[in-house]
Amino acid sequence: MNDEVISLCTALAAQRNGDARYALDLLSTADLCEEDRATVTEEDVRRAERLAEVSLLRREVVRLSPHQKVLLESVYSKEEKQSPTGVYREFNNIMRLSSREQVSHKTLSALIAELE
Repeated sequence: MNDEVISLCTALAAQRNGDARYALDLLSTADLCEEDRATVTEEDVRRAERLAEVSLLRREVVRLSPHQKVLLESVYSKEEKQSPTGVYREFNNIMRLSSREQVSHKTLSALIAELE
């Protein structure tokens, strides 16, 4: 492992509020990414960064409340950009189809604020 790899890991960690654990996770994952080579490369670190992002997203989605998960689904359920009204309609449509109670605009706005 060379100094450039370590510098890259620390720079990426600095972008994430200076979390040293993130830098160590990157190094550890990058070490697993290396394919029968003696050293970890910057490309291994970049690959580890992508894997870390996916892992982080998965952990965060699992922690969401059921309503927040439906909101996330309603935002990403259509390919075209949706208006706030479209998101509201889709959210309540999903709630209705799953026999759950629909929510008001105010409640949905609160859910969006929590998700942000």
